[in-house]
Amino acid sequence: MNHSSDLMRDRSSRLFTFLSQLAQLRLKSKRTLDTDKDEQVFWFADLPKHSSCECIAWDQGDQAEDKDIWLKITKPSFPNPPTPPTIVQPWIKAEELSNATLDQPALLREIADIAPTNGHSLSLKLQLIDQPDVLDAYSLYLEDKWRPWSLLNQENSKVQQLYNKLFGIFQKQQRLGETFEVVVGLGFLTWHIPHCYEVARHLITIPVRLELEARTGAMVVKINPEDVKPKLEQDMLDLAHQPEKNRLDEVENDLGKAEDNIWDGVSIANALKAWVYSVSSDSDFDPTLLRQHKIEVIPRVHL
Repeated sequence: MNHSSDLMRDRSSRLFTFLSQLAQLRLKSKRTLDTDKDEQVFWFADLPKHSSCECIAWDQGDQAEDKDIWLKITKPSFPNPPTPPTIVQPWIKAEELSNATLDQPALLREIADIAPTNGHSLSLKLQLIDQPDVLDAYSLYLEDKWRPWSLLNQENSKVQQLYNKLFGIFQKQQRLGETFEVVVGLGFLTWHIPHCYEVARHLITIPVRLELEARTGAMVVKINPEDVKPKLEQDMLDLAHQPEKNRLDEVENDLGKAEDNIWDGVSIANALKAWVYSVSSDSDFDPTLLRQHKIEVIPRVHL
C-alpha cells in the first residue's frame, strides 16, 4: 500500500513538473524590456550626481544597511538668467537670454539711436562692430555670469526630466493600484542566443515603494519592509538556457544572504556571477551600473 502511494506521489510530482515546464514553454515571455509598451523603466545609471539626487547604489557597503531610501529626486529650481550690463542690454536678443540650451544669446548687429536735432528726433543706426565697449562687456558677462547660469539650468533640466519620469510612474501606480507593481531590477542581462532569440532583461527584482513627499515634492523610492526578498527572474529564457539546479541553488543561497542588505556590494554580485558564469564559458560580469546597449553572443550581466 505504501509503495502504491509513493508511486502515485511520484507520478503526480512528475506531472506537475511537466505541466509547469509546458506552461513556461507556451507562455510568451517578455524577453526584452522594450517589448512591453506599457512598461516604464527608470535607469539608475541615468541619475546624475547632482545636489537634487540621492542613490543608494553610489554608497554600497555595510553603511547601506540602515538606509530605507534607495533613490530620491527633489524638484530642482530654475533661477532667472543674470541681468546683462546696462551697456549690453539694448544689444542683446531678449528672447534668447532665457534659453539655456543656446551656446550664447546673440547680439543685434545694429540698433536704432534716437538723437534730438533742432527740436526733432533723428533716428540713427548704431553698428555693433563700432562698439568695442559693448563687445568687451558682453564677453565678460558671458564668461562670468551667463554661461555658469546656463550650465546649471541644463543640469537642472536633466534632473527635471528624470523627476517627470518617476512622477509619471507614480501616477500610473496611483491609478492602477495593486495591479501595478514597482520593482528595482538588478543584473541586467543581454544575450543573443544564435538561431533562437535575444534577451535584455534584469535577472533579479526587488519590490519597492514609490512615494511622493507631500511637503517637499520629492520622488522617493523606498524599500518595502513587507517584502525585501530578491527574486530570481528567468521566465525570459528557455529551460535549455538556464543554469542547472545545483547552480541555481548557489544563486538562491546568495540571494538569501542579500535580504539583510541588498546593497552590501557582495551578495547580489555573487549571485549574478554564479548565474552568468554557469550558462557560458564566454560569459562576462560587470559590477557597474552602466547600461549595455549591444546584445551580443556573449551573455553579459551588468549590476
